[in-house]
Amino acid sequence: MAVKCGCGALAEQHTAWTTANAGRCFVAYPPLCDRARVIIPGLVRRINALEAETQYFETLKGTLYEERYADVEKRKNGGCSSVLLLLIVTWEQLV
Repeated sequence: MAVKCGCGALAEQHTAWTTANAGRCFVAYPPLCDRARVIIPGLVRRINALEAETQYFETLKGTLYEERYADVEKRKNGGCSSVLLLLIVTWEQLV
């Protein structure tokens, strides 16, 4: 007997004959074709590799942002005083 799955595909209803679940009904999809058995694992590997690469770049982006923020803070604190000192020295040389 075929049962419609939640996704709309037809699934077959089977009865379990194991000692733990004797007589219990379950629904199963028909086995995948040979081509699907070859293609799907490759697609899963590709997705996993892309997710790992995305995670790496997200981490790198966070690290670069922290370094840039630290550099900006350093410039805020020390950069202005050196420019001001340079202007004072230059003004004294002109006068």
